[in-house]
Amino acid sequence: MNGAQASMTMQYELTSSLLIVRRQCILVQLAENISQEEEYKLKEELIQLETSLERMQKQEEKTPKPAARKSKVISLQDPDDLNRAIYKPIVKERLRLYKHAKESIPLLMEQIAELEMLLEPADVSITPSYGEMSGGGDSRFSKVEQAVIQPYDEVRAKKNELFRNRMIMQEMDLALRQLSEYEQMIIHNEYLIPRNERVKDYTLYTKFNWGKTQFYEQKKRAIDELARALKII
Repeated sequence: MNGAQASMTMQYELTSSLLIVRRQCILVQLAENISQEEEYKLKEELIQLETSLERMQKQEEKTPKPAARKSKVISLQDPDDLNRAIYKPIVKERLRLYKHAKESIPLLMEQIAELEMLLEPADVSITPSYGEMSGGGDSRFSKVEQAVIQPYDEVRAKKNELFRNRMIMQEMDLALRQLSEYEQMIIHNEYLIPRNERVKDYTLYTKFNWGKTQFYEQKKRAIDELARALKII
């Protein structure tokens, strides 16, 4: 492979990596409570990203592969070479969403149960208040109708939020199960419990007879493996 080919390969892999990282950022944003307009824009961008990645993959398949050589070109997808600073914040954000979802689910279920009690049949006369409407074409609801409809809208919103949180939990639980026992322990201690309850690094690597350097390599590996399990890299 000559210098020009190597440069093109590096540029392709960098572009591909950045597109994949951006896609993960969009998926994280879509999991949060955002407006319909923001959701529409993000989904449009996601479609464009998927199209670009598919086009690049087809182009790469058509490109003749260079002859093997002893000094290999290192893939930018390898965690040792891909700047960890790019994907580590995404992993941390996914863990934050997971922790928030786990804490929110019991409260959401309680709120839904309380709201559903309000939806039991009641002796309420729902009569359009035409005096509150301006013009025959105005379709606004009366205050009585709004009072009756509001609990239904709130229940629907809470159930949607509950569904999103369960999806976040399911995805992360599956990813965490792919990690080793030590990696799970490191992730749990570093990101999933309150700061004042965390075990100090020194205590951990002393307990497991690790050297300080070995322990910090394990911490990096835990993030790398979780990023792989979440298909971020």
